[in-house]
Amino acid sequence: MKRPGSDSRRCYYDHERAWVRIAKRGGAGWDDLSPPASDDTRYADFATFRDSDVFLALQKSVSGRSCTALDLGCGGGQIALQLAGVGWEVIGVEYSATAVSLAERNARESGIVADFRQGDCLQLDECIGRDQFFDLVVDNRLMHCIVGQEDRECVAKSAAGRCEPGGILFSTSMTSDLTFDYDRYGVDRNTMIDRFATRQLAPSSQLEGLWSRVGLHLLRSWISFPKESGAPADWCGVFRRG
Repeated sequence: MKRPGSDSRRCYYDHERAWVRIAKRGGAGWDDLSPPASDDTRYADFATFRDSDVFLALQKSVSGRSCTALDLGCGGGQIALQLAGVGWEVIGVEYSATAVSLAERNARESGIVADFRQGDCLQLDECIGRDQFFDLVVDNRLMHCIVGQEDRECVAKSAAGRCEPGGILFSTSMTSDLTFDYDRYGVDRNTMIDRFATRQLAPSSQLEGLWSRVGLHLLRSWISFPKESGAPADWCGVFRRG
């Protein structure tokens, strides 16, 4: 697996070029790649999770220290900063150096402290060490950028293993459920992988199975309908580590 370096196309899940365009436009996050931005919609599912009894109970269960979170594929840091803004200690990991720079800028401008690191979510030990665990692990649209069973299992196992016992994992991913138009989006009906081999839009049953196989217990899941007919829906799952 290629690691962060100076070449312009480092691996299939490298979004550095897109993040450079966002930065040149003065953007703050992924939504600014194709204006108008829609942050309120993009993070609505995480807001739903934050308002849930599971999240509130998680916060109450931690005493004597701050709650901790790991934001995988953190992009411009929008979710990490939401959590850090209410007192959480957060580490955000992102493959793109430009995205990390934007996240750090967003943190400075908001006056919020969070720890953003450039790293590979397939090799978490290299950027956060082997002995750091979290009350909450967040996958906000990372998994659909990971293609192929081997890599997906690697990310799932690593993410689940970073949850404290009793910790929570929140995941949201584009899915082929509902009225998805395979031909319009160039997605193979058998592999669920797009023509560029940079997205895998698995059905919700596969996503739930992926996280369950690495020792997580599904607490709840839901699907958010797309704005346009035929577009990918968003699957969301909340899991607990036993």
